[in-house]
Amino acid sequence: MTRAKDISKIVTDADLSGTLDVTGTVTAGGLTVSGTAAINNIIDMTGSTANYIKAATSGGDLRFITNESGTNKQRVIISNNGDISFYEDTGTTPKLFWDASEERLGIGTSSPVSPIHAKGSASTGLYGNVVATFEDSSNDYPAVTFKGTSGELFAIRTPGSSGLVFADPSSGSFLERMRIDSSGNLLVGGTDINPYDNTSGAGIALRSTGAIYNAIDGGVALILNRMTNEGTIAQFRQGGSTVGSIGVADSGDRIYLAGGGLEGVGIDNSANAFVPTSEAGAFKDNHLSLGTSSARFENLYLSGGAYIGGTGSANYLDDYEEGTWTPSFSGLSNTPTYVLLVGRYTKIGRFVSVHMTMQTSQSPTFTDNNSELQITGLPFAIDGGTYASGLGAVGSQGFSFNGSNNDGNITGQLASAVNSSEHMFFFVTSSGSNRARVKNVGITNGAIIETTICYTAT
Repeated sequence: MTRAKDISKIVTDADLSGTLDVTGTVTAGGLTVSGTAAINNIIDMTGSTANYIKAATSGGDLRFITNESGTNKQRVIISNNGDISFYEDTGTTPKLFWDASEERLGIGTSSPVSPIHAKGSASTGLYGNVVATFEDSSNDYPAVTFKGTSGELFAIRTPGSSGLVFADPSSGSFLERMRIDSSGNLLVGGTDINPYDNTSGAGIALRSTGAIYNAIDGGVALILNRMTNEGTIAQFRQGGSTVGSIGVADSGDRIYLAGGGLEGVGIDNSANAFVPTSEAGAFKDNHLSLGTSSARFENLYLSGGAYIGGTGSANYLDDYEEGTWTPSFSGLSNTPTYVLLVGRYTKIGRFVSVHMTMQTSQSPTFTDNNSELQITGLPFAIDGGTYASGLGAVGSQGFSFNGSNNDGNITGQLASAVNSSEHMFFFVTSSGSNRARVKNVGITNGAIIETTICYTAT
């Protein structure tokens, strides 16, 4: 063994074999060690050019080993291919690994599959298996950015307290696109958790309670698209059981709303009709009622008619009317005044019921007292012949209709009638076969006439 103490001079081109035990400082232009060198303190390389530690053999690795309680433990291995492994505390497993050929860094793995591959297994408190932690030491806005060849593309950061914000920084400012707030709500396009009550703006809120709220300014708020075949598009459940659905049938020609049973209603495009359907949207004839005895609709507005009790033309009701009309004597030479003059009608389909009340305060004057007494002003044209097309009962006071007041000079019962001449007239029937029409002369002294008559309109 060669031992040197307190060496203070420079040794040039020394080739020493055995063990060199130096106390103090060795200054060397180059030191080649073959075997094992025990250095107990510091290697200080202060050359004016490149300083390096070199593994002499071409196939060797450069290893950094520490001794703990008499046991050597690997800490760093630099392989001859450029891979670098940093070992955990036992010195047996590399936990930080640089793959030189793939240019990948593995944290917790020696087989990285991406430029940075972090792997963890230990549970570390509140968040379970934490693989990576990002900390902002200056404020509460730690962020991770994603960058491409065109610059920054996207960023993820905390919103200042708790939660997570996804943003687009490519425009030069932090433009928020989505966030998960501290209550667990997912908000897209805005920060309002209740966008449904807004009058402007847009956004979607997926609430942690399970509710979905959305709003859009000037556009379609919800689009549902079922492809390949027809059927249910939206299904509604209560307590886990289906209570209703919205779907399409007949190759998309019919949209339907179905309950949880065997019934539904639909809008059929081909028929231009609101129709009863099955729960799958198929036509279902004679199936649904419009309202019930205790849940009635108030008004029904129809521009056409209704088929009642059948589908034939005889079942078609196309009109119902109530109104007034103005009765008037025909053939007057003066304008009588009236104490009461009322005309009302009801029309159901072609069936017409008219009522009239006339009371004169001034006797009417006719150009011909012997002509037939006629009342004009009927509200609808009459379908019928020249004979009576409708009959009615008459109540009167001061109305003379027997004997010479009719064209048959008979005495009998008074009735009102209409025919295709489009006016009302009066006739007297006796117990025989005669029927006579009342003349104008029977009312020249004034009278009260009331009658209701039914007829068929054209």
